[in-house]
Amino acid sequence: MVEEGSVKLHLSPPGGGGPEFETVGAGAVMGLAETMTGGDHKLTAEAMDGARISYIDRASFMEGLQKNHELSLQIVHLLSEDLHNLYHRFLSMLPTTRPSGDQGPNSLH
Repeated sequence: MVEEGSVKLHLSPPGGGGPEFETVGAGAVMGLAETMTGGDHKLTAEAMDGARISYIDRASFMEGLQKNHELSLQIVHLLSEDLHNLYHRFLSMLPTTRPSGDQGPNSLH
């Protein structure tokens, strides 16, 4: 979690050196989905000058979730927000024109 300052997040292709994905600031929780699943991180973090970061290992985090149901609900909420934001970010990258006759994913045929 970013306590103070900002952190640049870069895409993590094999071998490193990925492009910048975004910059996050105080309050941002990084690596939450990967911590929950135990999967590999998809981004590399670069702390900027003056950044202060908190870290909790996966085992302690998972133990805390089991003991604190309110925390579990807050984590579900954060993951849902992340998914929603990524979905809208992806949509904004798509071309805005559709082939004729295509009503979009929510149309009834």
